[in-house]
Amino acid sequence: MNNLFSDTKEAFSLKSNFELNRAFFLFKIIGNTTFVKLSTVLTNFALKFHLPVTPIIKATVFDHFCGGVNEEDCVPVINKMFDKNVHSVLDFSTEGFDSEKEFDDCLRKKISIIEFAKNKPAICTNDRILEHKISGCSADAWLVCRKKNGLIELQTDSESMIVKGIMGLMEQVYSGSTPDEIISHPPVFLQSLGINQHLSANRRIGIGKVWGEIK
Repeated sequence: MNNLFSDTKEAFSLKSNFELNRAFFLFKIIGNTTFVKLSTVLTNFALKFHLPVTPIIKATVFDHFCGGVNEEDCVPVINKMFDKNVHSVLDFSTEGFDSEKEFDDCLRKKISIIEFAKNKPAICTNDRILEHKISGCSADAWLVCRKKNGLIELQTDSESMIVKGIMGLMEQVYSGSTPDEIISHPPVFLQSLGINQHLSANRRIGIGKVWGEIK
């Protein structure tokens, strides 16, 4: 029975010859138990005494198994995979935060967005149609744009409370503006509010799609 890997040329088309050879080499040496134990000891020693091994790790083992050190790093990989109709799920790494305060800040930011979304009315069911649906979002989202007296009026909604909250902020900022005013003012306020840094790469891409539809 045919499967996704029947055509290996297509299955590995996202990888260069160098990357494939590197993967073959890595899996070959990882199969050597003695080498793995010795490498683990040496790596821990190097990290403990702040020796410059991070670039070596990132260019070999890390770069093979991980998409990036943060969401921005992962976006190019996500886009390449998406072009092949392969969707991504980002794993949240607790090592990404160094203190309880950073975890608490992330939690508070997401809760505040959810609270904002809870108080935002949903758009009319009649407007939840394909014409108003935003493609490329991980959660169903809708945007209705209407022009009245030269000004743009927006209505937004989403099945995701996080997305609904962020779109609601954009709705408040841009509704009642002229088209030229909207185009000349991209949503940098999301960064200023500290929202962007707490979003996954998929959600950032989705918000980018929303902005693209608005302008």
